[in-house]
Amino acid sequence: MKKLILPLLLFCATILPAQNTIPNLGFEEWDSNGPKYWFSTNVLASGTVTKVTGDVKEGAAAVKLESKAIDLSSMGAGTFITAIISTMELKNEQPVYGFPFTERPVAIKFWYKYIPTADDMGNFTFHLNKWNKIYNESETVARVDFEFTQSVAEWKQVEIPITYQNEQTPDTCIIDITSSRSGISYGSEGKGATQPGSVLYIDGIELIGPPPPTPTQPVANGGFENWTTTTRSYPAHYPFNSYSDPYFLNSGGSPVSKTIGYNSPTAVLLKTDLIGGLGFIGSPNIFGNNPDAVLHGGIPYNQKPTGITGYYKYNKAGKDKGFILVAFSKNGSNIGTDTILLSGIHTDYTPFNFTFTPALTQTPDSVIILACSSNLFNEELTEEDIIGSELVLDKISFTGVTSQPELLNGDFEEWENISFEKADNWEHDIWGGKKTTDAYQGQYAMEVKNFILYDDEYMEEGRISQIIPFTNQQDVFEFYYKYTPEGNDAADIILDFQDSGHNSLYMNVGHKLFATEGTDYVKDQVEVNLPFTPAYVEIRFESGGNLGSTLKIDAVRFLSETTGIKETTVKEISIYPNPTNNGFYLPKDLVVDKVTIIDLRGAEVLNMSDRSNYVDVSSLPKGIYIVLLNTKEGIYKKKLIKK
Repeated sequence: MKKLILPLLLFCATILPAQNTIPNLGFEEWDSNGPKYWFSTNVLASGTVTKVTGDVKEGAAAVKLESKAIDLSSMGAGTFITAIISTMELKNEQPVYGFPFTERPVAIKFWYKYIPTADDMGNFTFHLNKWNKIYNESETVARVDFEFTQSVAEWKQVEIPITYQNEQTPDTCIIDITSSRSGISYGSEGKGATQPGSVLYIDGIELIGPPPPTPTQPVANGGFENWTTTTRSYPAHYPFNSYSDPYFLNSGGSPVSKTIGYNSPTAVLLKTDLIGGLGFIGSPNIFGNNPDAVLHGGIPYNQKPTGITGYYKYNKAGKDKGFILVAFSKNGSNIGTDTILLSGIHTDYTPFNFTFTPALTQTPDSVIILACSSNLFNEELTEEDIIGSELVLDKISFTGVTSQPELLNGDFEEWENISFEKADNWEHDIWGGKKTTDAYQGQYAMEVKNFILYDDEYMEEGRISQIIPFTNQQDVFEFYYKYTPEGNDAADIILDFQDSGHNSLYMNVGHKLFATEGTDYVKDQVEVNLPFTPAYVEIRFESGGNLGSTLKIDAVRFLSETTGIKETTVKEISIYPNPTNNGFYLPKDLVVDKVTIIDLRGAEVLNMSDRSNYVDVSSLPKGIYIVLLNTKEGIYKKKLIKK
């Protein structure tokens, strides 16, 4: 029956643009029809809804609902004995059922007294709905029903958890309260009471939001002030090596290192492992100026050798083999390539002497020498086959010639260092992420830039990332940046939320970053509003898709790092009116030593120490704040909405 009667009473139901202010939940504001912003049955039967002062729980007023006969015979619905209030606002002079609302509170609480007549029952209904544009109807996101069944003569507070039926964000909140269940109530059926007289008092309705964001573990080194310099070494004249790839240079492994030589201080140790990858060294410019599948280039050499000799150690008896590859070139073209496989268990230096077959027919002008700890030419090898393979080389020289290449360094006594700086706690390629003194604050910031890898072979996107524990559903991620793109390029900020096993939960939050004007840094924020609780978040900045695009980052943080309040030291408290335009009253029975108000960034915006019962916030901009009340009993807190 209510589906027929409610449209007659309310004229129409309209979904409004989303906002989150439900006014007059404390019943402090009244007009001639009853509590402002609430539909009441006073328009049908005078005196069913009245204002109560004196004996109230919060503020200066409460609402009283008294069941009386409501004659709807003219509508063909008969007579109901009830009293009702429902959330409503006027738009274009038309009543709109419910208020726009896009939050997902965890509970609703209120104070009540109830004195029913025989066998009567009241009802409190709370609805969160979402308009379905496809089916042109409202769908339930969450619903709470609380039945008043027993007489309660003194004020009693109840807090009711809200159970959600789906993960949608609502767009409308409806609260419907009746002293006697009936078909003209949004949340019930029937004709109401069998006789007039049931009385229901309500005060201090409050929606309990999710807990304030837990103080997040700070983004480590979010100001990019701490950097660590690491140095790696490789044999001189072999610049094409494991450290040519910035990933392995920065990995923490040591695929190329020094070891004790054969009757000499130094030899080269090449090692394959999970961290450092393949251990290899090679001559410069191994592809010449025309990269293709044929090796040509290397170091100058104008002798025609017959073979190569040296000493080695190897530690694998399985499928894997280390190797030395020698490739000769003349006038930019390859004239001969030979590969020497070295395998088996050789814990002591073992000599090798290899003859080139077929023999060189021309005298080269350059030679490439490439050595590797694993046989990368064997595609059947598994990771298990190659991990741990170690090849040691020393005293390499060519045979059948009168001189060796000047840049051979076959005894591996000459070494060169490559050093790099890495931002502590951040993952980044050393060429894609670099320290810059062009900082927003402090001495340094991070510069993220695309770069060319392997002698102009391909471009690598600049990227930095960090993973931290993160369990908040709501938060704000803040940073400062400058971006100079190449062309119409755009950078990215991405927050990838993960479970306890570091698996992505496939709900990334972020957006594009476009060119900034001038020389100043720009503040940016990413709002986090998740329907689930993650375990970790990966913070990732990417510089874009074009070579030359440069992104500078500084002062990275989550706002909950500073605004989080320890729940063990605070208690909840009520203030009214809330939301408010001008100010609010403090609880009458609480002696407050100091009132502090902070915004969502953690900045203090008001501090007062007088004993006034009223706090004036008319000067504050519209927004959401946290009120902290210092008392002898401890610290009380409350979220405040300034209209």
